[in-house]
Amino acid sequence: MNGPIAAAILMNLSFFICAIAVDISNILGQSVAGIIQVGMNALPDPAAGSAASGIDIKEASGATGEKWAFGIVLAGIGIPALILAPGLLYFTLPILLSAAAAIFTAFAVIMFRQVALVIMIILSPLAFAAWVLPNTESWFEKWRKFFIALLLMFPLIMAIFYGSTFVSYVILLTSEAK
Repeated sequence: MNGPIAAAILMNLSFFICAIAVDISNILGQSVAGIIQVGMNALPDPAAGSAASGIDIKEASGATGEKWAFGIVLAGIGIPALILAPGLLYFTLPILLSAAAAIFTAFAVIMFRQVALVIMIILSPLAFAAWVLPNTESWFEKWRKFFIALLLMFPLIMAIFYGSTFVSYVILLTSEAK
């Protein structure tokens, strides 16, 4: 007797439960990004320009730190290889193509996450009903595991993106110190 009542209540609350879970995931992802950003802000600016000219390259170009670091990496690998040593094109082209493929894959994964989350939220009333009804718990477990994986994907992606930006800042700072 309690099964159908619990199923009816959970089905009606499923959108709110999923919304709270998505909000917690988004807050966690932004917190990870914020914590790493605080660490990057504590470092000296690697794009400060030369002390003699007094020009701040970062402010002059209007680029953010991420764009600046990405541009330095591309310019540092690609331009010298293309201009100074055309024979190295065979070595640098696969690196640049794999970097472009990795960036495209990351954006495709983020877009897939958005679409899959919407589908999982739409299916949440059925999943909560499967949790309560007999012989359908395995369907709820599959839904729950996939939903949690989608929720954890955003904080992990933010940690990877901002962590790699932090590492690029540290590399830029150590290369300037030499």
